[in-house]
Formats: sequence, C-alpha cells, structure tokens
Amino acid sequence: MARLFISPLRAIVLLSVGLPSATAQVYKLGDRNDIVASARMLAFDLMTFYDGNETGRVPGLLPGPPSEGLGDYYWGQAAHFWATFIDYWSATGDETYNDLTTQGLLHQVGDSNDFSPFNQTRTLSNDDQCGWGTVAMLAAESRFPSPDGAPGWLSIAQNVFEQLAWRFDQEEGGACGGGLRWSVLSQNQGYGFKQTQATGCFLNLAARLARHTGNETYTNYADKSWDWMYNVGFIDDDTWRVYDGSHAELNCTADSLIKTTFSVVISSIAQGSAFMYNQTQSDVWRNRTSNLTQRFLTDFVEDNGAFFELPCERVTGQCKSDMLGFKGLAHRWLASSSQVAPFLREKLLPALRASAQTAVDQCTGGASSRQCGFYWSKGRFIDPEVDATTGLSEQMSVLGAVLSLLIPEVDAPALQSADPVGGSDNANGDEDEDERGNGNGSDDGNANNSTPDGGSGAGSLQGASLLATIAGVCALGVMSWC
Repeated sequence: MARLFISPLRAIVLLSVGLPSATAQVYKLGDRNDIVASARMLAFDLMTFYDGNETGRVPGLLPGPPSEGLGDYYWGQAAHFWATFIDYWSATGDETYNDLTTQGLLHQVGDSNDFSPFNQTRTLSNDDQCGWGTVAMLAAESRFPSPDGAPGWLSIAQNVFEQLAWRFDQEEGGACGGGLRWSVLSQNQGYGFKQTQATGCFLNLAARLARHTGNETYTNYADKSWDWMYNVGFIDDDTWRVYDGSHAELNCTADSLIKTTFSVVISSIAQGSAFMYNQTQSDVWRNRTSNLTQRFLTDFVEDNGAFFELPCERVTGQCKSDMLGFKGLAHRWLASSSQVAPFLREKLLPALRASAQTAVDQCTGGASSRQCGFYWSKGRFIDPEVDATTGLSEQMSVLGAVLSLLIPEVDAPALQSADPVGGSDNANGDEDEDERGNGNGSDDGNANNSTPDGGSGAGSLQGASLLATIAGVCALGVMSWC
C-alpha cells in the first residue's frame, strides 16, 4: 500500500516534534500553548508505534495480537488509539494524522459497515465491537471529516448499535435475565460471561445516539441497560462501585459477582449517564452521573492526584496490555462528561489537571528523554518492559490525560443534521445552554476559542508554532536552506 504523501512544510512540523530535548522534562502544562505543544509531541511519538500504513501491513491495526505472537496489542485497543487521534484533532486543530485515522477506521469497518470485519469475526466480542462503534460516534459528534462515498460516521455507529441491540434483546428472559455477553460466538470462552464493560459500553453508545439524534429508541435502550446492570448488582446500589460481571451459568447471583473494578468501565458508564442527563435533564440521571463520578475520584485517584488502575497497578507487571491504557480513556471520557453535565466541572477539571501533571512528570525515559511509562503515582519513569509491552498504551494514556485539559475550549458534542460528513451540525441548538453544556468551560453559552487579538485560537497558535518550529530547526542547523 502506498504511503501517505507528507508535504515539505508538514515534514518540518513532524521533524520539530520528533527532536529530542536537552532537558529531562519536556512536557509543560502551563497554558494552552504549552498543553498543545506537549500534545503534539506525545501524538508524534504515539504514531511511531503504528505500522498499518506500511506495505504488507493491515490499515487500522496495531502490532498484534499477542495470541498469535505478532505484537502486544489487540483489535479492540486499536479503536481507542484512533479515538485518541480524533480527540487530538478536535482539541488542537492539527490535521496531521487525520488521513491515517480515516484510513484505519474505514479499513476496519467491514463489509456491513458495523465494525465486524471478516478477519475479526472468529474472535469478535461485544465490548470490542461496541468500542469501535463509540469511535464512529465520537467522529460524528466531533464533525470529523468523512471522505466522499464513504459511509457516514453516524450511520456506522447506528449499525453497531443495531447489532448490539439485537443481541441484547435475545438475552432478555435468558440467563441472568438479560445483559450482553463478553464474546459473540458461543464457541469462545467469553461467551459464558455476562460483562459489565460490554453492557456499559452499549449504554454509552445508546445514550450518545439518543442525544445526537433525539430518537427515543436509543433513550429506551440506555434505560434498559442501566436497569439490568443495577438490578443484577453489577452497579452497586450502596457504594456505586461498578463490578466486572458474572458467569451466565451461575445466573449472576449476588455471590457469583466478580467484584473487580476497572477505571474504564465506571468512566464509560459515567460518560453515558452524563449524556443521558444532558438529553433528559432528569434528576435521576444527574444523581447517577454525580455518584459514579465521585466513586471514580475516590477509588481511582491517589493522594498525589495521579489516576491509578486499582486492580493491578500496586505491583509492577500485573496489568495487561489493554489495562495500561485505561487511565487515558478515563481522562478523555470524564472530560467529555464535563461538557454535557456542567455541574461536574468544579470537581472534575482540577482532578484532571492534577492527574495529567503526574502523568507528564514521569515521561523522562528513552533516548528522547520523553518516553512515558504507566506508573504515574510513583513520580518517576519506569520502563514499559516491566509490563512486557513496547509502551504504546502508556504513551496513549498520557496523551489522553493531556488532551483532557483542553476540553474547556472544545465545542460540545454536536447534534445531528443532514451534514454528509458524519451527521452533525451545531453543538447544541437548545436554549438552556447552562445545562446542555456549551463545551467552553463556562456557563455563558458562548464559545471562547479566540486569542486576545481576536484571531482564531487554533489558527493563530498553529501559525505561531510553525514560525517557532522553522526557527528552531534552522537554529539546530539541520536544514541547509535556512
């Protein structure tokens, strides 16, 4: 497959963010310019792990899967990889990776445009397919460009929803009275496990489709998903902890619950609840959103402010490859929650900043002195080799943390229109901006993306950064034409 063409001007930018720093700590989070510059370097380093655009490789996939000895990463992790780059584009305005992102997503969407590509059907799981569906949903909400002739992002997300809804309906009246199984095919081991991550992701997708389209069908499925998880005890009605799931053959009885709690599961359901609150303005959903968020901040944040993966981070080498990326997903999803549920901002935004600072503080490894590790709370770089990975999830997680700091200036998730690129138009279209969430971190309903001189924040920043880039490259004497 042919490589994407990179213009000389863009090559300068890529070269600049790839240059190692002479200092031990290169990432700064002081102001927007600092945060964007840090995000740009993190994104550059993260993309170096991707080889799907190389000849003989499969677009959209990360090196793997481990089960076949091909690399450290599974199909489902690639979904979050591309979602991170959509958020990167949305937050910074940098289009450098858009073509690769589009190519990767559309190559994995499959013949039915529902993220069930032929090469993945043998091992397809509900949580992974749903995860890819939420990436299409994010693309629609962000107005991420879609090529002419390609399926719209919204239609892809709806196709995934239809698949999951059919399976959800098939389970009603059966084992555990409903809920989604981990695996799709009965011959796979995970088929016997009713999984909170899959059902919670289904709630998340349904809630976001409900807000985006206004269609009550999606609202009803979000309600049903919540009710089932709550009634079987996957969501604890006393502590608000969210548990991993239970085995179907045990009928999900209280004593059969697997009470492991992961940051990715509770933050996904919290985000879905925030979208449901935004759509319904219901005190019930507000209470759910608030309690889940508070439980996350209690269980998954260390004393120094670092997000912490509770089940496995205490001892090095205990977290699996996908778990090493959960903290970054939680950062991005909770930041998104604060857009559509503004009452969360007072608690969430300081917590996101404190955690992001601990994340970048330990990114001092490798030849570049800016490689990131997983153990933010320890305050020092620990090589990803201790977890037997190359470090992609660790890098992605820190980028997600940094991007979460830009959320006050990012437009709120868009609503549906006839827009052919993804089914999105203005961010809200509702008179009550204070509750619907305007995405700028204030409650005045006005976007605040301008610089002090009145120019576009993204455009002015990119122009200033480019000039600084050229000057820096010339100063280093790496270009003969300077």
